[in-house]
Amino acid sequence: ISEEQATSLLPSRLVREFGEWKYALDQTILRQLNLEFFSNVADDARQLTCPVLCLRSSHQSIIDDTTWENLAAIIPNATGAIIPQSRHTVMLSAPEAFNARVLDFLYTIGSAGDTWQEF
Repeated sequence: ISEEQATSLLPSRLVREFGEWKYALDQTILRQLNLEFFSNVADDARQLTCPVLCLRSSHQSIIDDTTWENLAAIIPNATGAIIPQSRHTVMLSAPEAFNARVLDFLYTIGSAGDTWQEF
């Protein structure tokens, strides 16, 4: 029996309430993960000295807006950007916009006098 068939056998109220409960639980877990993530990386992020591009997709829910904004704000040389009409894997869901933003960032830091060194 498929998940869709099993769901159709359950009362719609039960399915709706389970969906609401699962959504609330997911949001609670994500909030906790975001707090832990931010507290774990904040000290290291503050010590970055190179230019950093913080990209975020417009349609993702893993790192919430507040965590992303706080992280971008504490990195000394950070540039933040949201790629519209994109998902979690922004480089796959909006490759043209992603590439354009990365190239713009590279040109900007290159024109600021930074030099590239080959390794």
